[in-house]
Amino acid sequence: MADKGFFETLQKNLADSGLKISKQGTKVIFGICVNAIFNEVKEEGSMRLPSGFGAFKIRRLKATEKKAPKSEERVAVPERNVLRYVMGKTVKNLIN
Repeated sequence: MADKGFFETLQKNLADSGLKISKQGTKVIFGICVNAIFNEVKEEGSMRLPSGFGAFKIRRLKATEKKAPKSEERVAVPERNVLRYVMGKTVKNLIN
């Protein structure tokens, strides 16, 4: 299935389960799910996904100084948030 796009694969899996959803419908449903995850993470700081898939968490990185590769001068990097994904047990067992 590596040559198929994500939405085609998802649509086929949904059809195999008995659901008849168009490719556009699949994209809409996926978009709704992703937006729900982002909104939950933004409001609560983290979100655990079901079935051992894992969790998304916001991590605060401290302000620091880095060296610019071209000019070699020190550049201040401000404090910022990053989104981190932590694999669940099911995913870890699947890929290992």
